[in-house]
Amino acid sequence: MLFFDFLFYWFKFNFVKNAFISVIILSILLGLIGTMVVHNKMSFFSDAIGHCTFTGIAIGTIVGIGSCGVSSVLFSAILSLIISYVIESEKSSSDTIIGVFSAIGLSLGILMLSINGGVSKYSEFFIGDILSIKKSEIWFLFVLLIISLIFWLFLFNNFLVSSLSKDLAISKRIDFMTYKTLFAVLVSVIVSLAIKWVGILIINSLITLPAAAARNLSKGMRKYHFFTIIFSLFSGITGLMLSLKLKTPAGPTIVMVCALIFIVTFIYNHEKK
Repeated sequence: MLFFDFLFYWFKFNFVKNAFISVIILSILLGLIGTMVVHNKMSFFSDAIGHCTFTGIAIGTIVGIGSCGVSSVLFSAILSLIISYVIESEKSSSDTIIGVFSAIGLSLGILMLSINGGVSKYSEFFIGDILSIKKSEIWFLFVLLIISLIFWLFLFNNFLVSSLSKDLAISKRIDFMTYKTLFAVLVSVIVSLAIKWVGILIINSLITLPAAAARNLSKGMRKYHFFTIIFSLFSGITGLMLSLKLKTPAGPTIVMVCALIFIVTFIYNHEKK
């Protein structure tokens, strides 16, 4: 009864309802791309995009674009293309290249905003604020989820083959570079748009932890996707409720729930072997 009384009390507030709906949408969205991010060993890539988004926000602020989201999406998408091209050139290891872009992206954004004395106003982007989301933004996230689901429905097999082997993709007449780049751009767009509510410092955890936990339990791709979405939803909803109860930031609380699930599944998988 205490749990239901708690829910009844908080759900009287519209901002909590909005946060609850957005957490469901974001959990599915981030869980969905997380499956391929972990499968493709792109965790550092999504983290780098999250860091570099801050430079996109800084550019939008300096040039006077009304919405920082526009500049961050454009900058992140262009950057994902550059990173993909540099990695394919094989001039250096991929983790080194991604690490360099990650370090430059965040530092440059902070430096650009510091010159104008406005970096403190954008500190909310570091940990996010899901409770500030508006109804119009929820509809925007819903449309983004539908677009991502359509991508998955029609292009997932090509994404998967491209991630397995370049030679296999070529043998099946799949343009390896096109699909790999397309997925990189999709990740960059979703990450840069979700930063405002999820936070630069923790978004990569929300992408990778549910998928990493799912890999501990599943062998087939269907079960892998299923458990990832379930873990992501459970973490999002439980973390949000705990944050309201404990009066802690929602993002980090959700991440800790994700981390706990990963630890439990890791131990279970280890004991089973």
